[in-house]
Amino acid sequence: MFIFLILMLVPLFIPTIFIPYWTRKTESFGVSIPEEVYVQSNIKQMRKTYAWSASVLAIILTAILAWLGSGMSENKIAGLYTAMIFIFLAASFALYLFFHGKMKKLKEQNPDWMRKPQKITINTQFRHQKLTYSNYWFVIHLAISFATLIFTLLHFDDIPSRFPMQYDFNGEVTSWSTKSYRSVMLMPINKSI
Repeated sequence: MFIFLILMLVPLFIPTIFIPYWTRKTESFGVSIPEEVYVQSNIKQMRKTYAWSASVLAIILTAILAWLGSGMSENKIAGLYTAMIFIFLAASFALYLFFHGKMKKLKEQNPDWMRKPQKITINTQFRHQKLTYSNYWFVIHLAISFATLIFTLLHFDDIPSRFPMQYDFNGEVTSWSTKSYRSVMLMPINKSI
């Protein structure tokens, strides 16, 4: 179960760790800079230090989650998991603010960064392209939905009189439903919406 929870944290960790690398080259930690400054060694080192610090924070919080979570009930693990997410977000935001402050001081020490004009090129040709897809693309989705509904109705007699609707993390059934047209059609309709 911890592997599943840790895998759910990865989409939170990756963007937070690599955000200084994914921003424009005219911006570093929320501070506007000339594009040629982006590749300076001290700015590169700031990005690297931030990424390593955020990575270590993510590893430490994951280890704490695994250590404290072993032997806990499912509800306590959910609470701990939620707390770890908020702690990571708050700590990484504080870390980003720290580097934002360092970057602002660095920019103040280099007044020539503020005087350099920046050129921005915008391609307006996208207006001549078709911006929406044809509604015929939705026919595929509709066909699959109707096929699923028809298949379910054709095999209604094969469905047991009582079937599971919900499971917990251990694979145990937590909710059952009795067979009726409404309960049987609930799953295909919900999945197609």
